[in-house]
Amino acid sequence: SKNSTDTLLDDIDKYSNASIKVANPLDLSSIDDNSYDFTMLLDCFPVDCNDDNFSIAISELTRITKKSGIIAISYINKDGIFNENNIDNFLDNTHHTIKFDNGVYLQFGLKEMQDFMNHYNVKMLDNISTDGVSQYIPQVVNNYSKEEFIQWIKCELSLCEKEDVCKISTHLLFIGEKI
Repeated sequence: SKNSTDTLLDDIDKYSNASIKVANPLDLSSIDDNSYDFTMLLDCFPVDCNDDNFSIAISELTRITKKSGIIAISYINKDGIFNENNIDNFLDNTHHTIKFDNGVYLQFGLKEMQDFMNHYNVKMLDNISTDGVSQYIPQVVNNYSKEEFIQWIKCELSLCEKEDVCKISTHLLFIGEKI
């Protein structure tokens, strides 16, 4: 069966005129509405993250994305992190902010992210694990030879879209379509 990565690679030619812009997601006023076929919000909220800023960023992202355009957002899976800072997060179904030494991060569960994005008229196409099970065996993965690591990557790619793997992964990539 074909996965999202295969589909993206098959369609790569239609993106040959791609332009890349790195910008503050809280102020994309220099970009016209409906300008981009594909937009991404990647790991941009490690400091001073809060619900209002995230909502502003998502509003801006959807504003500049064309109808039927693709929106990709990396996020922390609250159900994939279990530590002393967030035990209470497992007891309800809302997203949370959590403070770590290097900043404050928003966390969502898979369903919460999907519901949040539905509010912005973005239909989920996929949720992809970006770290899979490697977080549970970092020393093993870090000590792989080049050949073993290539096999590990193949394994991770074969698992990244499986819902069970997404549920235990710390980092996820939401892929949606603006409707």
